[in-house]
Amino acid sequence: APRAWNHELTKTLTALGFTCNRLDQNVMKCTPTEAIIYMCFYVDDIVIAGRDLQCVQTVKDLIHSKYKITDLGDAQHFLGMTIIRDRKAGTMILHQANKVGDYVQQHGIKTSKT
Repeated sequence: APRAWNHELTKTLTALGFTCNRLDQNVMKCTPTEAIIYMCFYVDDIVIAGRDLQCVQTVKDLIHSKYKITDLGDAQHFLGMTIIRDRKAGTMILHQANKVGDYVQQHGIKTSKT
C-alpha cells in the first residue's frame, strides 16, 4: 500500500507541476511563479515549504481537493528531525540532536571527548 500511495501522490504532484529531485524521488519542487515550493513526503507524512505562504496554501488546497488530508500547522518535527524556523531571518534549521543524545546514552559514551 505505501508504494501504491507514493506512486499515486507522485502522479498527482507531477500533474500540478512538481518535478522529482534526481537524488530522492520523495522530494519534489514546483515553481508556479517566482516562488519555489518544496514538498517532501514519506508514506503519509508530508511537509510543504516555500517562502510564498499563499502559494503553499494553494498547493495544500489542491491536494486537499483530491485527498483527505489534515493540516497540522507549522512542522516542528519530521521523520525524526527537529525543525527550527526563523521567519524573520528567512532561515530553517534541521537537526537530530535528540537522536544523537539517544545514541550517546545507549552506547555509554557520555564521557567521551570530541
